[in-house]
Amino acid sequence: MSRYKASLIHLCVSATAVLSFFMLVYYFWYPAPYFLFSDVTDPMIMIAGVDIVLGPILTLAVFKSGKKGMLFDLCCIGALQFSALTYGGYAIFQGRPAYIVYGDGKFNYLTEAQVDRTLLTNTDLQSYSMKPIMAYNPPPKDEITKNILAFLGPEAAFEYYVPFFPNLKDVLLGSLTVEKLAHIDPRNKIALDNFVKSHDKEINDYAYYQLFKGKKSIVVALERATGEIVGSI
Repeated sequence: MSRYKASLIHLCVSATAVLSFFMLVYYFWYPAPYFLFSDVTDPMIMIAGVDIVLGPILTLAVFKSGKKGMLFDLCCIGALQFSALTYGGYAIFQGRPAYIVYGDGKFNYLTEAQVDRTLLTNTDLQSYSMKPIMAYNPPPKDEITKNILAFLGPEAAFEYYVPFFPNLKDVLLGSLTVEKLAHIDPRNKIALDNFVKSHDKEINDYAYYQLFKGKKSIVVALERATGEIVGSI
């Protein structure tokens, strides 16, 4: 076998493996609208660079049919690629949206690294899921607790989280009006019109909220009929 054929085979195998992983990331770990909102592109570029580009190039450089120690060289290249995929995959998994939590009129994006499932008192929320789990953070009953949680952030309120969909009625009451969206950013009105037209729906078919990931935020659209976040504007 020539080195060019070996490198091409290596490229096809590597590309198939990386593409399969990227589909897992895009469709399950970071479904829309979270993919573009997340800092996931850098580790994905690293994985693609090592596994799809560097690996086959190294095979092209070292491969020689019948060469002594050829198997060891290929194992080293494979180990390098596997290390890149494992390291990058772990970083991507840790940053994925494990929980999308509604509370105080907005959604918060909690990564896998932020979540401590042992603090979740509601058993329906404790299981792992390939896709983000929606949760509801009800308003605290006393002002002191409210102020403390407002200061510490949503990851300090795990014990209060309850399932999202049984509380959808309360969530819909806290949605943003079109006027409020325009006040946040005048461009939101045009973006909202474009979003609704692209989905062939009416403005009132959706409820609109800010989604926060740390200090970053976007406006997301939640379908009133299903309670699902279907996109961002």
